[in-house]
Amino acid sequence: MSGLLPTTLIHPGRRLYHVSRIAYAAGALYFGCANNRYDDPVGRFRVLYVGLDFPTALMESMFHQHAWTTEQRHVGRGDLADRLVREVAVLDRLVLVDLNAPGLMAARLGLNLHQLTSRDYSHTQQIAALAHDQGGVDGIVYPSRNNYPSSCIALFDRCADRLGLAADIALDQHSQWPAFVERYSIHVL
Repeated sequence: MSGLLPTTLIHPGRRLYHVSRIAYAAGALYFGCANNRYDDPVGRFRVLYVGLDFPTALMESMFHQHAWTTEQRHVGRGDLADRLVREVAVLDRLVLVDLNAPGLMAARLGLNLHQLTSRDYSHTQQIAALAHDQGGVDGIVYPSRNNYPSSCIALFDRCADRLGLAADIALDQHSQWPAFVERYSIHVL
């Protein structure tokens, strides 16, 4: 693959959503370096995963391993009580490689949606390395595996000073939780 990857902007004032454990309330935003989808396996950079919207952040974090049927979508009270929503404020412009850009996935990267969303992270980690090495890029916007066609963002740690923690809200107290429960037919056990 040659040439620069296409980018898109996230402007100041935008809210992003990250779902975390309640134990991290009031702590700094955490950029991890594990073995997740857009992480760097050699540890050159760290990543914070956020959703562009509340439902996508929940589906990608808290509900990503649930084996739901159309009749049974549930969450235990303990799981619910252990989570908080971290609303992240964008303080300054972010430049993101846009994996949703027309013609990028198949024509330039030679990949399909399955390869971007599978549990084999070899392709996505290579993309993350390319994006990180492209000058002036703060992260990647990519298709949500669990709430398609919505998108998620993997933010590189080099943009941490352009993000602020706007609010930490217990999940069951978040203003958008009731609408999520209704729309996604969630039953709290």
